[in-house]
This record gives sequence, structure tokens and C-alpha cells, in this order.
Amino acid sequence: MTSKPANNRHHRSDGIPEADSIIARLETLTRKVDDMRAARSHDADSLGDKLLTVLVPAAAAAIAGKIFSSWWSRKGPAKASTTARTESGSTETDDGLITGLVFSALSAAFVAVVSQLSGRGSRAFVNHRHRRAAQRDTSSAR
Repeated sequence: MTSKPANNRHHRSDGIPEADSIIARLETLTRKVDDMRAARSHDADSLGDKLLTVLVPAAAAAIAGKIFSSWWSRKGPAKASTTARTESGSTETDDGLITGLVFSALSAAFVAVVSQLSGRGSRAFVNHRHRRAAQRDTSSAR
């Protein structure tokens, strides 16, 4: 016994879709592809603009992280860690875990600020270029 599809109006009695149903689905797909193509062609950002708005903040964040790390290793807490004896006789560094956590938190905050500011700056630069291009287009059309 063969099971029939739940939606019988677009299928033949043997369960195969009718040609009209297939054509309707293909037309729907064609409309979606056309809409996506139109959205892409009307997008003002070129590939260079998109790369600029992605790569500049990423590079700035990486450089800021390296700068902060190098600053921390030179000017951060003293390298010579003091050790203290606990009652059990084991030694532990006073600055190990806490210093690492402070460094991580400050480094992440610094890199996040630099990344956000460079992202805004690169987006503003791209918008400025678009405004200038639009002004040139309108002045050349006159």
C-alpha cells in the first residue's frame, strides 16, 4: 500500500508533483533570486568598502593587544613576585592569579575600545567617500 502526500491538490494520484506545481515553485525561487540580486546591486558598499570596515578594526585590535601586552610586561606589576608561606608550608605567589585576571580584564577592555572606535572611524570614512561620490555625481549631472 502506497501512502499519498498530505497535499493532494498539486500531486497526481501516484504522488508525483504536477508540472504546474513545479513551475510555480521555480517561479517563486526565481523571484527570490531576483530580489537578492537587486539588493546586492543597490548596495552602496563595494568589496573594498566591506574589507575596509572589517580589516581596519581587526588590525587595530590586534595591534592594540600587542601594544598593551608589551606595555604591561615593561610597566605592569613588578616582575619579582613575593612568595608567602601558608600554614601548610606551601608557597604561593601573591600576584599570580590576580595579576593574570587584571591583565586579561584590562587588555580585553582596551582592545574592545580600540576596536569599536576604529570600526566607527572606518565606517565614517566609507560614508564620507559615499557622500563625496554622490556630490560628484549630482554636480556632473548639472
